[in-house]
This record gives sequence, C-alpha cells and structure tokens, in this order.
Amino acid sequence: YKDVSVMASAMQADFAASLGMKVVARYGRAEDMAPGNLASLVKQGQEAEVQVIIDNLQSGSEAGLPLSGELGTENIAFSNFPLFLPEELIYAAGFLPVGLWGGITGFQLADKYLQSFCCSILRANMELAMKGSYNFLKGILIPSQCDTLKCVCENMKVALPDMPIIGVTVPHNRTIQGAFQQMMAEFDYLTTELTKLQPTPQPFLIDNAFQVYEDYRCVMMEFIETVPKYLNTINAKTRHYLIKAAYFMDKASYTKKMRALLDALKAQPEEQFDGVRVVATGIMIDSDPVLDL
Repeated sequence: YKDVSVMASAMQADFAASLGMKVVARYGRAEDMAPGNLASLVKQGQEAEVQVIIDNLQSGSEAGLPLSGELGTENIAFSNFPLFLPEELIYAAGFLPVGLWGGITGFQLADKYLQSFCCSILRANMELAMKGSYNFLKGILIPSQCDTLKCVCENMKVALPDMPIIGVTVPHNRTIQGAFQQMMAEFDYLTTELTKLQPTPQPFLIDNAFQVYEDYRCVMMEFIETVPKYLNTINAKTRHYLIKAAYFMDKASYTKKMRALLDALKAQPEEQFDGVRVVATGIMIDSDPVLDL
C-alpha cells in the first residue's frame, strides 16, 4: 500500500501516512457524517483516485463502508488500543494473569453502561462479563490509559458486585520523582488487593516472577528478530497468534514452548521471501483482515 491514495479514519490517518500511504482526507465517526460531508468526501476521493478506505476497528465500519461503496474501493480496518498492567505482581501472588480481549458477541447488556461508540473490545468485555463468561476469574484488574477504561472500571463494580474489580493507575512519566513515588504507592495498593484474593495469605515470590517475565521477554525479542528470516513458514497471522497466545498461558510454560520453536526454526535454512514487508507496532494488527493483506 505504499504511495497508494487512501481516505482514513481520523484515528488511523497518521499511522497510514507513516506507512507511506497518501492520505487524501480524514473522516470521523458515522454519527458525525452528515450527507454533505459524505458527498464532499466522495468528490475528493474521485478526484484523487482513492484506492483504499481505512476504518478504525473500534469506531466500526459504518462511516467507511458508504465511502468505499460510492468509490468502488477496498475497505479495511486498523485497530489500536493501549494496555499495561504489572503482571509480575499478579504472577508473584500465585495467580495466572490472562488477557481479556473481548470476542464475537452481540451487545444486549453492555449498552446499559457503555455507549455504542465506545471501544468494541471494552464493550465486548463488559458484555461477556455481565453474561457470566468471566465468573471463573478470581478478580479483574483494569488499567486507566483512556477515558473508556476509566468508565469501565467503575461500571464493572456496579454491574458485577460479586466480582473483585481492581483499578490500576500507573504513571506514564517515569523520569520525575513524583511519578516514581506514585508508581510505588500503586504497587503497594495492588499488593494489598491481591493479598485479599489469595485463598490463604502467602509471600509474593517477586524475584521468581521477575525472572520468569525477563526470560519471556528475552525469548520474544529473539523470536521477533528471527521470524523475518522465515516468513514463508511463519506468516503474519501465524506470528500474531503465537505472540498473542502468551496472554492466555503461564509465561514459564509458554517460554519453554517458544524456545523449542525457535531452536527448530533456526535449525532450518533461512528462506527467501518475495512478498511485501510491512512494519506495524502494538496491537494495530490484532485484526484478521489486516493480517490477511
């Protein structure tokens, strides 16, 4: 898609431009798209010979699909979402941290708490939680990196009164003393809350947890550096699923499996790959349509 003329959701336009695409115009959510705006965008698209419409996955495709329909272009979606939790503390407390990434579901219960324009991942998490899909969990930790996450944390406490909900606020500024003090206070608070969830109080095995996660990170860095040499064997989708699996497995067990995979991969000759190479970061590519490009 380098040098291809595109129209993009305002949430994804800068990223599309960073990939070398020519962003002809940006558009907002469907509810902000008046008939006059649509007509103007269609005219711009025709004049610029736009080939692709790029939606933001969390915003839905209601805005982009009419454009691609009028212009006869391809419609794709990108996704981004920030997330950070100190998993090492959870692991040290004797629990298995797992990621909650929503899923395919209709929205009947979650709409009581979240508007339709909220992030689809969080809406799905709320819906599944209210349906009882997460009842097997000992508790749910929710960070606060965006406005919707802040709302979900408090909404969950009301919607799921029997499920322990722990809000986690980690400062983004890591250079000033005040931020460091807040982070340590947050870790102390989290330790206290996790202790309440333990069947019987037990020491937090911090050193062991830290080593497990350091080993995991080292293996994953090696995996990321190695895979580009074997793109015929491990394509973008396979790589994505292998990386994502770590969010649902014990990190120690996962790291052993990844080490075995790496050793087997490196035992093979490096491969010649003739396809297009694209670099993306974060969970921008947590979308099968994007991975299938």
